[in-house]
Amino acid sequence: MDPHSLLSLTLLMLLPSLTELLLSLFILMILHHLRRMFSLFPLYMTMDLFLIISLIIGIPNFTLASFISGRYVPFRLGTLLLPLMTMALLIYETIGTRELQRLIFGLVVTLVSSITVFVIMIEVLSPEARNAIIASTQQFSTPVFLKSVFLFTFVHLVIVICIPIIFQAFRNWDMPFHFSLFVCLGIIYVCRDLDMTSVKTLPYAHHIAWVVRFFLLLVTVGVTSLYLKLLDIHIKDKNSKNSLFDDFIYHFQSTDAMQQSLQEWEERYQLILDNSPELIIIIDKERNVLNANATAINIFGPYFLSSKQTEEIIFDENLKPLPRDQIWQELLDDPNPHPFRFFQHAKLKIDDDNYMDIDFNISRGRIEGEPVAIIIIRDMTELRKQEKAQQELQEQLVHSQRLESIGVLAGGIAHDFNNLLHSIQGSADALALQSNLTPSQQSLLSNIHSASKRASSLTSQLLAFARKGKFHIESIDLQALVEQTAQLFQTTAKNIKFKVIIEPDLPTISGDATQLQQVLLNLLINARDALSSNTENPRITLRAQAMRESTNEWNQRPDKDLDPKNYVCIKVKDNGCGIDKETQQKIFEPFFTTKEVGKGTGMGLAMAYGCIAHHHGWITLDSTVGVGSEFIITLPIEQPSTSTATIS
Repeated sequence: MDPHSLLSLTLLMLLPSLTELLLSLFILMILHHLRRMFSLFPLYMTMDLFLIISLIIGIPNFTLASFISGRYVPFRLGTLLLPLMTMALLIYETIGTRELQRLIFGLVVTLVSSITVFVIMIEVLSPEARNAIIASTQQFSTPVFLKSVFLFTFVHLVIVICIPIIFQAFRNWDMPFHFSLFVCLGIIYVCRDLDMTSVKTLPYAHHIAWVVRFFLLLVTVGVTSLYLKLLDIHIKDKNSKNSLFDDFIYHFQSTDAMQQSLQEWEERYQLILDNSPELIIIIDKERNVLNANATAINIFGPYFLSSKQTEEIIFDENLKPLPRDQIWQELLDDPNPHPFRFFQHAKLKIDDDNYMDIDFNISRGRIEGEPVAIIIIRDMTELRKQEKAQQELQEQLVHSQRLESIGVLAGGIAHDFNNLLHSIQGSADALALQSNLTPSQQSLLSNIHSASKRASSLTSQLLAFARKGKFHIESIDLQALVEQTAQLFQTTAKNIKFKVIIEPDLPTISGDATQLQQVLLNLLINARDALSSNTENPRITLRAQAMRESTNEWNQRPDKDLDPKNYVCIKVKDNGCGIDKETQQKIFEPFFTTKEVGKGTGMGLAMAYGCIAHHHGWITLDSTVGVGSEFIITLPIEQPSTSTATIS
């Protein structure tokens, strides 16, 4: 044959079939890619349509070619099945066996239904119309024509049912995906060519057709590989080693058992997912929420599922958005088969005003061959509160130890200094007995007496801070103590709204009433001085109440085994200037003061701290700059063995 004629015949076979093949593959792959947006229904409908078109084109040509010697079957008769079965095998690899079973069942139903409708139409037609159709197929009889149709249908059933099973067997034998696809598509051409050609007039055309078919097979496998590469779809490895017969039996006889097993595993998975205290969210690369457990839905609401996360919801501890795109790209580029990233001290935005303290990890997974992000978020809010409370308790312990050290030092100095004062005072008293003193000398002795008294008072305060002062222990009616202190302070609280709140039936306490009254007066005077900058609505509240377990002052107790029923508290609260955190760390130290020179010795709060500690209680401070301060004194109630002398 002329080479030019051979080339022309080859191109005549190749170009239309190649165009049909590429167009069909393009349509099916587009629908496969958009399956999450439109579901798999449009893809399945298109595949059913391709099968029906293949039947419509194939039946007349098949009847002609099967029974006429020398009649050539059009080459494109089997081309339309290539993209259809390629997509079926791709669904098996990317989605799973269960979805392929649904597809095959749908194709079989479509095939049988179409042929049934066609046969019914032939049977119900008038004799004239039926004869016209039969005449178009070289005037064969109706039984011969229908026999041809049923044979053609059987070939398609074999292709639709058996090709996936053969493909599965190849994959279970560890055959590469592309090789398995090529072989199965080649089998389709062989099945379509059985008893369909009896080429005698054009023997060379049959050989050319198979060369072109081989080329189309390579194109189909190549386009499929390119599609998987461009969309980063990974083919799953197969591990079972079942035989072809086992696969056939498994496919047809264990469907119910497999569906039941899958349902059980799905229920177990959902049970674990929904009962997990962590937030579990699955997001694709377009930021669509594919799945979320019940914990996440309870926090974000029912509309969170299947939504698109365009706004940032995870921030660092400084409320700066995390580089989500960068983290996702790092996961995609990570060669590790199971990459993940772990983040601590992050914030999860619940709404515009509320954030949750979280730790979370993000890992890369795949669903239907496409990468997804699996985010597991753990609520750390309570743990962070406990850590903060533990840190504050540690700071209080260090602070108490420092004050204890200062107290020991101050007590030793005050004791020695007090002995020196007694010597100075005694010498001054001896000089005062002299009769020949001039007025100037008497004035100097008077100054010595006054300075000695002030120094003695200062050493008494230091000894009180060091818990070495003298205390007169008695039973004290707390209500009477607070009322008397309030009366003494009331005269100095001019232009200040002073409020006293005393809880009824308070138990008595044991201690030195004079010292405790002095402590309360010191706190009230400090509160009054703090209100100098508040001229609009200055307020001081003096409150006495039983201790509550849920209060902040009880959380700061030195011993966690104490019982709140055995304690009472006295609170002095103002709405003054407040105290900053740095000052709060030093406020109970001796000689530390924020007042101007000459207006404070820095011993008032130090003496109060020592006095309350001597009474086996503790004093705490809660203050915010610009809002005010609250000093809380916690004291133990009187035990039955204590003296019963009271003040009223």
